[in-house]
Amino acid sequence: MSGAPWSVVEVFDDVDDKLHAFDLLFNEILDHPALTRSIKVRGKPNPYIMEEILGKSTNFKIESLAEENNFDFNNSIFTPRSFPTSEQFTFHSVECKQVEDLINAMPSNKAPGIDKILRLVL
Repeated sequence: MSGAPWSVVEVFDDVDDKLHAFDLLFNEILDHPALTRSIKVRGKPNPYIMEEILGKSTNFKIESLAEENNFDFNNSIFTPRSFPTSEQFTFHSVECKQVEDLINAMPSNKAPGIDKILRLVL
């Protein structure tokens, strides 16, 4: 637009001639396509959208596998079991001497951690 010879419009004295010259210049500019440049915009993915998409795709995979194997979600095979608290956690009491003997009997170069105590003891 800035390269158009707009000064030509000022040559004419009649308003209609000026308008006609302006229209010719302006329409000539509009007839040529504008230069375009394509760019790729890259940004950080939105984690909330990614989780939603991942959940939907996982759900779709589960449903398609269930359909392939004629599995009905309404007749679930899984039955949750519950155990009384007394059976869930059982601790055996030991004496300090037993722990000391066990630690002293272990080779010192076999322990994986800084404390040099095997996982078995803990």
